[in-house]
Amino acid sequence: MAYSTSANIDAGIYFFNAGTTDQYTGSYTSYVAGIGTGADDNNIAAMQGFFVHVSDGTFPVDGTLSFTNSSRTNNLKPIFKAANLENRTILRFTANFETKNAIEDAAIIYFDDQANQSFDKDKDALKMLNTDILVPNLYSISTDPKQLSINGMPLPTDSITKIPLGIKTLSDGWINFNAKNISILPPNIHIYLIDAVGNITQDLKQRSGYRFYLKKGEYNQRFTLVFSLPRVDKPVEIVEKMFTITRSGDQVYVKVNLPFNTNGDLIVTNMQGKTLLQKGVAEMETVEIDPTVGSGVYVVTMISGKRKESEKILMRKDYE
Repeated sequence: MAYSTSANIDAGIYFFNAGTTDQYTGSYTSYVAGIGTGADDNNIAAMQGFFVHVSDGTFPVDGTLSFTNSSRTNNLKPIFKAANLENRTILRFTANFETKNAIEDAAIIYFDDQANQSFDKDKDALKMLNTDILVPNLYSISTDPKQLSINGMPLPTDSITKIPLGIKTLSDGWINFNAKNISILPPNIHIYLIDAVGNITQDLKQRSGYRFYLKKGEYNQRFTLVFSLPRVDKPVEIVEKMFTITRSGDQVYVKVNLPFNTNGDLIVTNMQGKTLLQKGVAEMETVEIDPTVGSGVYVVTMISGKRKESEKILMRKDYE
């Protein structure tokens, strides 16, 4: 499926599937670059609604989307939300609660030499979070970071390539994770699931399923997919940045990036060493730096256990 004309619109399209819990909740599937997390056809049925995402940019952003008759088909089998697998290596991962008639949520990683590990609006699809409490949310996390339901990346050539996996649940329960189509990976590439809390490294080519219990919440630090050229016989140490800095106009935010159930201290100082902010933080918390501070260079420091990271940041007000 392709748009006839569009402007400032990501290539991905998203579909809502009504759930059985009540009339307001359900789950989402997505489609981009000939790949879908849903069924096996790329046609949208007549009267079937769908969502698109306006590309990121300076607010406000306008987007346009239109179709012509050339987008129509007389195919009388109107199955939709699907993938044309072509010749690419496409890996499908699913997660579901361990319940009767469980509904799977899917995340896809595929290899494309033109893709990269940051979000690409033409090759990746963002994650639309399910609202059904009986369906977990499974996604990979790009380097931006963005939560992705479909993630294109180059074929791994480094010794170790790490792709964070995120899971968000609206209820407590046992989760079954499964890696599908793993056998299509080139024989020289191993794939492992790392559980940082359980200190477990599982070879998904040997055992594709993994079962674990989660409390209601969002888990972006616990699980990691590792593509490796050498065989791994012990847990892989996952060392990520302790924080990232983002801006929105004059506002500056520090996105804490600590492992699950881990605390730390965030400290902001000026170049003379004067402390402007000191705050206890935890896990994935976001902290705003006081927007009233003047223009200048500041040092953001995170301390957690034996780890310590610092980064300089330039703050400049338009009126100064």
